[in-house]
Amino acid sequence: MKVVSVRGVSYQSAEHTHFDDALQGSVGKNLIATIGYVSSSLLHAFDVKVPVLYAEVHWDTIIKIQPEKRVSYKEPEKFPAVRRDLSMLLNKAVKYSEIERLAYESEKKLLREVNLFDVYEGKNLDEGKKSYAISFVLQDSSKTMTDQQVDNIMSKIQQSLEEKLGAELRK
Repeated sequence: MKVVSVRGVSYQSAEHTHFDDALQGSVGKNLIATIGYVSSSLLHAFDVKVPVLYAEVHWDTIIKIQPEKRVSYKEPEKFPAVRRDLSMLLNKAVKYSEIERLAYESEKKLLREVNLFDVYEGKNLDEGKKSYAISFVLQDSSKTMTDQQVDNIMSKIQQSLEEKLGAELRK
């Protein structure tokens, strides 16, 4: 799949016969897209009872205004990535960005991704606390990682979070 990114797009409200509410995206004087909710009269004519969002994208214009780009690629990794999750109890003042920064500082070479996938505040937690569920993706591009390697890295990350942010492993 090729991803096309267009720089310098500005959006403005637009009047359009097929839309009740529309935005037009332009680069300079070049219209590249119109996006909006299909008009209620059209929906009624086709007996559609739910709102419909529609986009007209002018690909020919986008291709014309894009500068030539050199295509680059990277071969897929030969060795599998490993994902580990931690559920940590922290003070409410702690931000996810601090956790992410500390994780990358703890493991510079093999940590590929840090992702927050759940935040919980409420019942069964002490006052002023919240729970973050975080995934860590590790990968070595030269070999398959062992369980012991992964466990050691995760222990190092967990210890850093505990020491510097007061994090506790949630059970």
